[in-house]
Amino acid sequence: MSISLKNLIAFLVVYGAALNAIDLPQFYRAPFFQESFNTAYDKYQTGLSIRYGHGDTRKAWNAHDDSRPLLSSYGYMDITNLGTYVNSPDTVIDTKNNKTMIGYWGGANYDPNTSPTPIFPPNYTKANAKDGLIAYRGHFEINEWDFTVQQDIFWGFFVQAYIPYRDVKIDKIAFKNLGSEVLIGQDKAKTHVDVNAFMNTKDGTLNNVLSAMNFGPWQKRFKKSGIGDLLISAGWHGAGDPQSPIVKRLSGYAQFGVLIPTSGKQDLSKPFSVPFGSENSTAIDGRLGLYVQVFDFIGVGATAGGLVFFTQERDLRVKTDKKQAGWILLEPSYGKVDYGPQWDVCAYVQLGFKGLIAKIGGSYLHQEDTVLTIHDGKLLKNYVQQQMNQWNPFNNVWPNIVSVNEIVNSDQKLKNWEYYTLHLVGGYTLELKSICPTILVEYDYPFYGKRTFKTDMLGGTLSLQIKFKF
Repeated sequence: MSISLKNLIAFLVVYGAALNAIDLPQFYRAPFFQESFNTAYDKYQTGLSIRYGHGDTRKAWNAHDDSRPLLSSYGYMDITNLGTYVNSPDTVIDTKNNKTMIGYWGGANYDPNTSPTPIFPPNYTKANAKDGLIAYRGHFEINEWDFTVQQDIFWGFFVQAYIPYRDVKIDKIAFKNLGSEVLIGQDKAKTHVDVNAFMNTKDGTLNNVLSAMNFGPWQKRFKKSGIGDLLISAGWHGAGDPQSPIVKRLSGYAQFGVLIPTSGKQDLSKPFSVPFGSENSTAIDGRLGLYVQVFDFIGVGATAGGLVFFTQERDLRVKTDKKQAGWILLEPSYGKVDYGPQWDVCAYVQLGFKGLIAKIGGSYLHQEDTVLTIHDGKLLKNYVQQQMNQWNPFNNVWPNIVSVNEIVNSDQKLKNWEYYTLHLVGGYTLELKSICPTILVEYDYPFYGKRTFKTDMLGGTLSLQIKFKF
C-alpha cells in the first residue's frame, strides 16, 4: 500500500482509521475494527466520530484462497465462450466494416438476415487448455470517511446513526493472453481470430462486442465517489465492578438496527466496477460486545455481529454458460436477488495507561452465497432451443438441460467471501468533566481471504463524547 501526499494530509486532518464506530464491510477492503464508544455512560451523553481510512492494492484472493492479479480473482475470461448463448444485438453490430466482429460473434457463416439470433460461437481448436484465456490486472484505491452520531438517553439506552462516504477507483487496467496468439475455428471457413488484435483494438473486436451490449471500453477506469448505506440502530450499554481482585471492570453492549439502502445501484455499463453498499437491499443489523478489565492496565474483549438482507428485484448481468468466468458478463437480465447473511467475530487485547491506549486484535468476516432467481423469460432461449433440438424421438431420450438459475448462480461473484484480518490500534483518550476526546490510529491488515481484494487499510478516528447536565 502506498500513501500519497493528498492521503497523508487527509490522515493528519481527521487522525484517521477505525475505532469507536461500527462498520459495514465490503469485499474490496479489509474490515475496520468494530467497537462502541467508551464506558462513560452518562445520561444525555452525545458521541461524535469521524473515521478515515485509505487503502490500495493490485492483488486479490480467488475461490481457493490463492493470490491473483486484482481483476482475475473470479477466474480468467475465455473469449471462446464469452458470448455463448447470448442474445446477439444484430442491429448494433457493424457487419459491413467489422469483419473480425462477424467472425467472432457468429462464425464465418454469420448472416444477420438469415440468422437474427445466431448461437455464438463456432468451436475453436485449442492446442492447450489456456487458449482463449485472458488474465486481467489493475489497481484499486479507496478513501473512506465514516460518520457516526450516538445519543445516550437514559438507563444505558442509546440511539445511533452511521453512514460512510467512499471514493473508489479501479485503473491501470491491462490484460495478458495466457494462450495461443491465434484461435482457429472448427467451422468450414476455419475462422481465424488474432487474440492480441482482438483485445487491443479500441474501436472494434472486444470493445465492439461490449458496446453492442451497452458496456463502455474495458480499458476505461472506474471512478466513483458517494455515500454508502445508512445504518440506524438502538441499543443498550453498561458497566460494573465485580468486586474481584483480578477483574476490575466488566462492560458490554448490544445494539440492533436497520440498514437503509442509500448507496444506489452498481453501474452495469462498466466492465469493472464495485458497489458502494447493498444495492437497494434493506437489512437488519445486530451487534454484541463484551470487555473485561484485568488489573488496572490490561483487558480483553470480544465482539460479534451480523447483517440479514431482504430480497429485492433489480437489473443484472448474468452468465449464459457455466464455463464462463471472470468479471465481464455480456447478457443483461433481471430477477430476484437474495444476498447471503454477513457475520463477523473479533477478539482483542487492550493495554491502557493514563489515557494511552494500545490494542491488538483479530477478526473473521464471512458473507454467505448470494442467490439469483431469474424472472426473464427470454434469457437463454437459444440454449434451451439448441438442447431441445437434440431430442431423438426414436429412442425418446431427452437432452440434459441445465436450468437457467443453475447457470446464472454458478457465477463466482455470487459465491461466499471472507476476510481474516489483523487490527493494530494506538491512541489517546482525555477524560474531562464535560467532554472526552479520543484520537486513534489504526492499521488493518487482511492476511487471508477468499474472493476478496487484498486491500490493507491505514487511517484513524477522531471522536468526541459530550456530557450534558440538566
